[in-house]
Amino acid sequence: MSDILKHLVDNKVITQEQAINIKKENVNTKKDIETILVNNRILKDSELLKIKSNFYNLPEANLVNQSIPKETLSIITQDLAQNYKCVVFNKTGRVLSVAMVDPQNYNARDAIDFVTRKKNFEIKYFVTTNSSIDYALKQYTNISSELQEAIGVAQDKFDDFDTEADIFNKEEDSTEFVQNAPISKMVSVIIRHAVEGAASDIHIEPTRNEVRVRYRVDGVLYTSLTLPKYTHTAIVSRIKVIGGLKIDETRIPQDGRIRLKIDGGWYDFRISSLPVSEGEKIVIRILDASKGAPTLEELGIEGRNLDVVNSELKSPNGMILVTGPTGSGKSTSLFSILSILNNEEVNIVTLEDPIEYTIKGVNHSQVKPEIGYNFANGLRSFLRQDPDVIMVGEIRDEETAELSVHAALTGHLIISTLHTNDAIGTIPRILDMHIEPFLLSSCLNVIIAQRLVRRVCEYCKEEVMIDEKVKEEYLNKIKDLPPEILKKYKIDLSKEKKFYKGKGCVYCGDTGYKGRISINEVFKINDEVKTLIEKGSPSEEYRKLLEKQDFVTMEQDGIIKALKGITTLSDVISATKN
Repeated sequence: MSDILKHLVDNKVITQEQAINIKKENVNTKKDIETILVNNRILKDSELLKIKSNFYNLPEANLVNQSIPKETLSIITQDLAQNYKCVVFNKTGRVLSVAMVDPQNYNARDAIDFVTRKKNFEIKYFVTTNSSIDYALKQYTNISSELQEAIGVAQDKFDDFDTEADIFNKEEDSTEFVQNAPISKMVSVIIRHAVEGAASDIHIEPTRNEVRVRYRVDGVLYTSLTLPKYTHTAIVSRIKVIGGLKIDETRIPQDGRIRLKIDGGWYDFRISSLPVSEGEKIVIRILDASKGAPTLEELGIEGRNLDVVNSELKSPNGMILVTGPTGSGKSTSLFSILSILNNEEVNIVTLEDPIEYTIKGVNHSQVKPEIGYNFANGLRSFLRQDPDVIMVGEIRDEETAELSVHAALTGHLIISTLHTNDAIGTIPRILDMHIEPFLLSSCLNVIIAQRLVRRVCEYCKEEVMIDEKVKEEYLNKIKDLPPEILKKYKIDLSKEKKFYKGKGCVYCGDTGYKGRISINEVFKINDEVKTLIEKGSPSEEYRKLLEKQDFVTMEQDGIIKALKGITTLSDVISATKN
């Protein structure tokens, strides 16, 4: 793929500087160059496919949304297809159409020739992209078919027991069933399919007659499958074993963590068990450990908001707060900010509960309240560690708030989170923690409030017709923004405005959405705002002041993203209704 990179530079598709940065990321993260080009939104998948077709002088094959017959797909094995990123996607007589991500991988060609030679197939090669191969690979198996075989084997094993409770009545039986091959297979398949489906959480829930497995994808829970009730205890115990939880403790909640390598990438899994009426519920949070920090732009911070945040990150001291409800992406935003600040000249320490992401060069510390190591005590210790930047996972109480403010006033840059509905609501929330107004006004730099909305699938995006009154109502909410602000967002209100949705395709699982992005508002604490803080002014005074500034509300930011086809208007309305 380095030849492709040179081709892109020679044809002025990318700059030499971009090529150098891509190569660095390739070396540091081990991601292939094609993935970096698409993930960093330098090129769209369709654009890259055309460029590759021209470069390799081969026809292109876009396999997204294309259903491949099982008998055709299985001509080469799934392992071979995964290892060499190639699939057979069509068979006409004795001619096989084979799509490859890297047509210059001659080891892959030799393997394909060896497999097909005995059957006298003629091979016609096509070039394709990673997303097409990933889509095709998902058609080899699905979660239901993979689990069915394991359930069948498990049935024979469990038939010796009268009830689910009998399974663990004997110590010798316990070990056998926890490490039983079909049970291990079930757990492995559930986890792997969650990773492949880009789920953020797995819920394994016992009901009266069955076990329900749900995946949270793009913020929404979907029931993926149901399992026989008799498998519940063994599945929970298997998860406890790999997560380091106590297998014989079912009366109290437990937490564990494990790192696994799946499809070539490392993932961290946070495991939580909770006693419920029908047994124990397991929730597994999935974190991609091999994934680098997203940029602020990738998070959804753009235009005027991006300018303000970038400016404030240059401050040597003070306080930067990221606010929003649980699940609004605050930890990811902190991760991105820390990655920007991270360099050899800066000592960064973090105090978290739990540690979600790790960054090379940053000192991460996990709070342990059970032994008295909480946010407040940890922050006191941090001040003796000669820090430049301190990240406090969350300001939860008066003591942590007071220590954070004093640290910000004594030459440190403090980054933390709060649970508030909007940026303006953050100030009275901190003052309620008995922080003196004059102290808060002296240290607070900027407040970033955010929510997450679903991204419209790029493969099936289409215009959606909206009632004219509703359309006018929401367009009126951004028409008074200054022209220079709209220009930064690349919005021209003089042209006809359209909204979009995804109609649903196989690439997005027929949901019309793929991934999430933040909508946000960034509140810069300037001298006028500091005066209001010192006076203890009510929230209405701040709102009047912001009307005179270039402030973009979270709702306005969402409407702009909806007009650009990034998300839907309905998602914006849902996220900002409170």
